[in-house]
Amino acid sequence: MPPGQPLKQKKPPACDRCKAKRVVCYPELLGGSCPRCVENGAECTTTPVTRRPRGTVPQEERAPRRRKRSPSHQLQSPSGADTPQDSSPEAIPVGRPLQSTVAPIQDLAPDLVQHLLDCFEQLPQRTHPDLPLAALRNSLQSVGWRTSLLPLSSQAFAYALYACAALVALHPSILGAGLLPTFEELDRAPVETTDWASFGRRREPACRALREEAFRIAQEANVVANYTDTTNAACCFLLDYLDNCRPFVGKLSRPYAVALLAHARTLAEVSEEPSFAHAMGWSAFLAIQALKSTHQGAPIIFTPGDQRMLYGADLLTLDQMTIKLRDASTAHDLQVVIHCVRPYTSQVIEVARKIDDTITGAFPRRRPLDEKAIIDCVAAIKRLDVVHYLILERIAILHPVPTPSIFPSRQPDGVAPGPSFFQSVMQAIKLVASMCYTTLVLSLHQEVQRRAREEESSANAWLGGERERERIARLRRQVTDMAREAARECAEGLDDLPGLAYGLHFSSYPEAWVQILLDEVAETGQLSLENRKALSSILLVLKLSGFSYVDSSVDSTIASIEAHLQLPSSNNLLQAPAPFPPTFLDPNALAIGDPQLNLMLTDGLDVDGWSPLSSLSAPVVPLADGLQAWDY
Repeated sequence: MPPGQPLKQKKPPACDRCKAKRVVCYPELLGGSCPRCVENGAECTTTPVTRRPRGTVPQEERAPRRRKRSPSHQLQSPSGADTPQDSSPEAIPVGRPLQSTVAPIQDLAPDLVQHLLDCFEQLPQRTHPDLPLAALRNSLQSVGWRTSLLPLSSQAFAYALYACAALVALHPSILGAGLLPTFEELDRAPVETTDWASFGRRREPACRALREEAFRIAQEANVVANYTDTTNAACCFLLDYLDNCRPFVGKLSRPYAVALLAHARTLAEVSEEPSFAHAMGWSAFLAIQALKSTHQGAPIIFTPGDQRMLYGADLLTLDQMTIKLRDASTAHDLQVVIHCVRPYTSQVIEVARKIDDTITGAFPRRRPLDEKAIIDCVAAIKRLDVVHYLILERIAILHPVPTPSIFPSRQPDGVAPGPSFFQSVMQAIKLVASMCYTTLVLSLHQEVQRRAREEESSANAWLGGERERERIARLRRQVTDMAREAARECAEGLDDLPGLAYGLHFSSYPEAWVQILLDEVAETGQLSLENRKALSSILLVLKLSGFSYVDSSVDSTIASIEAHLQLPSSNNLLQAPAPFPPTFLDPNALAIGDPQLNLMLTDGLDVDGWSPLSSLSAPVVPLADGLQAWDY
């Protein structure tokens, strides 16, 4: 530097606020507030940092220093020996995301961990075919129920499981101070008068903390990228549920679901042929994923090749399923219904793809509504409804009187399945069958109605001919009537859930079903007995859902239903057609001597104009191309 030139003044250190937010700070040389703090009206403080002298650190000392930065996630040594300092719960701080609003989580108490593992058995997520639940329980037991002593990927899976189970847990660490009833006491409590939402408000802070911890550890463990670990695949499955359950529904992007299918695809390539139960579980899971995508207008996240890889390709056709389910000699055989689950859900996926490719997908949404596409989708749904109807009829024979339980007891390990187990199996099959069919109808109905609203605006006026306009309007009316019947059927299915947690599967749909029923009330000016019963069933499930989560949109829906239920019901309206005749397929009905029932049982003909292909009162009109349309 030339002599006489002043030395360049050193830049002061960044203030505490800019340092915490990791943004560039422009500190004032004279000690004033930096521009960012002035802009945000915050106090600008700077904590002096004493710099240590520079020096070289030996290579053998660098690795231990890095490990000490995150002692909560230090992997267990191969010998299994941990020093008292490393294994002490008090010495295991857990970092939080920068935007976290809750206190850091220390190691969960052993009794809380065991309680959450038991509560997870009540959730429908436990039926996923590739969840290593037994391995996780054994690993936790081997380390004294200390989650922080597990490998990082197992920690991520464990906390995702804890966050899901906390939605139904009854532990003081989850609910906090207050009444702590048992599951048996809640199962006997009056459903209509119990304040279920109080439990959701009490558990919200703990559920939020566990959810944030699950996502934080999953990001640190990089569970999305490691495709060779079954634990990571299971973690992605639970994280996808946590990322899309209430109050987080409505997201079009599902990164964890995409990662799960990538995991499953990779693992299936090196695995043996799936067992029957494994294949049935995957077929039901993929059907639900396809329905979610179609309902949201998002692409289906798996390919037909993935389906064949995960659950095989040797499936019954719709006609073959219809023949098997109409066989009166096997009316009381549960195995017939179970063997139809996989081909039924496969057909559901096929119909969902058809709706996505021609009506609800990103490309068809940018094109005018195709009349033939609507006819094809309606015909496909109606053909599926035949099998759906027969499955429900079989279950009505095997499980004639619904005996719902809000908190069903867990089947003990090593005990032979009893009647309650088979009841839960039939309830689960009924739920899957009803949800698949009704969600397909709902997706089609909502897109058709959205197109109608767009065409009413001047910018999207109808450009076709008058006859085509009338045909489209007639098809819309047909889809609307299908949606109203589906809404009543969905509500009927809610009366026989395997447990409270299964109602969360309908978490993104009750408002849509309620709106469909209330639109019918507004159109007719009266509240029919069928709609009153359906609204009451949905209202009950919405109130019960307050046991698990807090969502302001649910409160407004509940208020709207209660306001309409105050209306006097109409007794002079014709009752809606029953979903199925209660004696169809029952061999004992033949002793009654009813010729119509005998004819229906032997030849599959209609009874008094009723057809399983349609609940509409008008006749079925065959079209030239072999499809079916319904005239009004």
